[in-house]
Order: sequence, then structure tokens, then C-alpha cells
Amino acid sequence: MKNLNRRQFLRTSSGVAAGLVAAPFIMKSCVFPSKQITIGMIGTGSHCIDWNLPPYLAMENVRVLAVCDVDKERMMNTKKVVDEKYQNTDCATYGDFRDLLARKDIDVVH
Repeated sequence: MKNLNRRQFLRTSSGVAAGLVAAPFIMKSCVFPSKQITIGMIGTGSHCIDWNLPPYLAMENVRVLAVCDVDKERMMNTKKVVDEKYQNTDCATYGDFRDLLARKDIDVVH
């Protein structure tokens, strides 16, 4: 494996970070055949609740279908936020990420 110097590492990692930050905004402008992007969230801690989830819930063409976490209390808190947004109780919960990944109706996993 090629050795990276500090400058190369920072350049690469900053590009990856920028892509992760921009992903929700890029998805907002994309057109998918179903006109709706379905999402599963893995990890429901404060980063999810405060940073990752709100942009998805604000998009009309995105629907969060499931949340997954080993911490049941955090997972149920996130489910409550999703259910309140969509005014239903359809958000599925998973303690094992592999069960969420097995769903064929989820387009994106974050």
C-alpha cells in the first residue's frame, strides 16, 4: 500500500467529508424512477438526530422507512421523531443492521 503524507491524507479525507455533507442536498435534486427515495438509518445517536436525520425529513422526495441501533432507547427515540414527522407509526426498528440491509424496499442506508 502506498504511504500517504499528511497533506495527501488531508486532501483525501476532506473530499470524502465534503461528499458526505453534500449527499442530502445532491439527493434533493436527483430524479429517481419512483420519485421517492427510501432511507434506512443505521446508528441513531445524537449525530443522527441532530445532523443526519433532519435534512432527510425536510425533503419531500425522501422517506425514512427504518431505523437501526443496538441501543433500544435511542432507536425508539428516533422512531418517535420519524413517526411524528410522517404522522403514522410505519417506521420499522431493527437491533441488527443486517436485517435492515436485507430489505429490498430501501434505496439508501445512512
